[in-house]
Amino acid sequence: MKNNSIFVRSITFTFATASLIGLTSTSFADDKKTSNAQYAQAITQQEQQAVLAYWTSVRMAKAVPMKLLPQREKKSNSSVMNSHGKLRIIKGVAPSKWMNHSQLRGPLAFPELGAAWPGRGAVAATTGKLFYTIPGVGDGTCSANAVVSENKSTIMTAGHCITKDGKQYKNIIFVPDYNSGPGSYGVWTAKWAFTTPQWADGNDMFHDVATIITNPLNGQFLTDVVGGSGLEFNRKVEDPVEPGLPSDYGQFYLFGYPNNFANGQTLTYCSGDTAVVDVKPFTICNMKNGASGGPWFLDFDEKTGVGIQNSVNHAVLGSVLLGSYFDSFAEALYEKTQSFK
Repeated sequence: MKNNSIFVRSITFTFATASLIGLTSTSFADDKKTSNAQYAQAITQQEQQAVLAYWTSVRMAKAVPMKLLPQREKKSNSSVMNSHGKLRIIKGVAPSKWMNHSQLRGPLAFPELGAAWPGRGAVAATTGKLFYTIPGVGDGTCSANAVVSENKSTIMTAGHCITKDGKQYKNIIFVPDYNSGPGSYGVWTAKWAFTTPQWADGNDMFHDVATIITNPLNGQFLTDVVGGSGLEFNRKVEDPVEPGLPSDYGQFYLFGYPNNFANGQTLTYCSGDTAVVDVKPFTICNMKNGASGGPWFLDFDEKTGVGIQNSVNHAVLGSVLLGSYFDSFAEALYEKTQSFK
């Protein structure tokens, strides 16, 4: 890994300013809470068919991309990233049969501040567009990613992509490999949605993570069809290059469906060095509304599109995109979801 001290130094002023508007941690939510919020979606066949009928091509086209959160949400007392749990890495799974699995012919520019994903590979299959209805507001979109799980049906996204301010979103569907409409992998209805107690109870920006269980489609489970990304929880953060500076967090690739690239109709990515300030991973990336919930990958292989998911797109501050750190609370959320039938 190349030294990213130049990157860390280059945006120190940005985050020094950010701390003045609320980035630094103050006590808000109780990190001892362990009961994840759970929301029923389309469980019966009748409910599933109603959701699929709701999402016409016209409704999909008119759905409003979810705004990446401004970096001013309420905060928790999670002040030490490394204190939550032990490092855990879970290997991903390939689908039973690859579709449209062409690879890149050469290396991509690095860093990349925002561009259409030029390849295919695993990431094109596992990453998709999330559609939902906010009661009293209207239809919207986020991004999400299918991950390895016992139930073969789990996706990860941001907490604000399933609930916010006490409103539970409805009509949730996941469309992997979305490209100006559903592709060969189909449309998957949500059966259950979960988020951390900290997010559900008070929009705690340090725990803006959610999981969703999809219903089977044509008798098949999601990750048997599209594959499932590997996961990493409780990543250790290196000491800062200088006191008072952010800490190096490594090289990442970020994906999503932001509306400022191709109107959110194609998979977009950023890549670059990342750093951490006050338990928030961040990097320079131009993806905006609609990218919420999209995956962050480390150890990413451009040719195969395989990586380990470690975060989701969470908030924006100018040209800086922040992720939600996968700590032990995200791990507990994942464990509850992946074993849930």
